[in-house]
Amino acid sequence: LSIIHNKCCTFSKNTTKLTENITKLSQIGKVFTYLIKDIIIYTNELVKSFNKYLKEAFMRIFQKGFNYSQDGPGNRLVYHLSGCNMCCPWCSNPEGLTQSKSNTVLSVNDLVAEAEASRMIMIDGGGVTFTGGEVTLQKEAVLSAVKLLKEKGISTCIETNASLPQCEELFNEVDFMIADFKSPFKEK
Repeated sequence: LSIIHNKCCTFSKNTTKLTENITKLSQIGKVFTYLIKDIIIYTNELVKSFNKYLKEAFMRIFQKGFNYSQDGPGNRLVYHLSGCNMCCPWCSNPEGLTQSKSNTVLSVNDLVAEAEASRMIMIDGGGVTFTGGEVTLQKEAVLSAVKLLKEKGISTCIETNASLPQCEELFNEVDFMIADFKSPFKEK
């Protein structure tokens, strides 16, 4: 009987310890559950940020600066985009014929912020002009920038050789278009 009593006491103590351990594990489990929830939330935020970055458009620019009335009306912030589908011997911007590692890569959002910050000197109907190279080779980024600039009330202009089919979509969005038609012949 004494052996049974001792076994019962031991079982009772073990059951109490087991209950205590289960309680501790349950509390640890709750902590882990909260940690896992936080990790999932943080991971989802990272994925959203990364997806936003992936969806953001970027432009390759070889030069930028202000110009008064040469690239559209008023004082304009002019972005020279790199890359061209032609190789005219008389090109005024031969450094923009190809895209290179020396080009500045600028996000559309940064470009729009830069234009907004420069708004005070866009006098006499000025705004932003995209020229080249050939603007339409970067159509998606230009289209995105033009739409955002228009939302901000900033005048837009493109200067293009008008030889590519993607011009039409841009033409419908910009305030001004300068078309520099090229001769299909090698001679001037």
